[in-house]
Amino acid sequence: MTIDYIIELAENKTVFYQVDLNRKYDIKERDNEPEFWEHLDFHKCPVCTLDSTKTKFCPAALDISDVLDLFKTIKSYEYAQVTVNTNERSYFKECDAQMVVGSLFGLIMATSQCPVLRKLKSMAVFHLPFATYEESLARTIAYYLLTDYLEFNGNGQMDNKLDRLKKLYEELEIVNRNLKNRINQASIEDSAINAIVNFFSLSILIGKSLNEQIEDLREYLKLF
Repeated sequence: MTIDYIIELAENKTVFYQVDLNRKYDIKERDNEPEFWEHLDFHKCPVCTLDSTKTKFCPAALDISDVLDLFKTIKSYEYAQVTVNTNERSYFKECDAQMVVGSLFGLIMATSQCPVLRKLKSMAVFHLPFATYEESLARTIAYYLLTDYLEFNGNGQMDNKLDRLKKLYEELEIVNRNLKNRINQASIEDSAINAIVNFFSLSILIGKSLNEQIEDLREYLKLF
């Protein structure tokens, strides 16, 4: 399954980027050698379970490096017209470069081989580009509860208090902080940095005050 981003920037520049949700990793197929900031031990996350003697590079860093190359000279406020094509439908958005990078980051990181980020893959399969905070919150909780229900299927205790989801977002906060440290070494302009900061902020907001955030959704769910 692939999802395509067609990004039209200033001066008639068009960028095409395709994300394969089931991509394989082969360093030999890369056009360039990975940069120093892509090595696993460079700002390695404390929650990372990968063995540096067996895995030389950070999977998430490898995945986002191509996006960084595309956007590292583009300012966050630059205007863009974006079409996102999935197998089922197409989306169109006029926005700034920062929003484009943020949407791409979310999709790419959720389908990486990072042991923390890959827990979000179910959301990536049903990718919603440029989701608002409320949409992200509702989707996060809904997918988590559905996954939890299917996993236990009446044979165990469901996580009704969302404790494991809170723990996941605590781990995401750590991962995002370390990814930002990597990106700081690779970016020339600010669009990529701002995008990861926004993603990082969302993780904090959901993880630290999940119960309060759920209350914000109550008015949208009155019909149920």
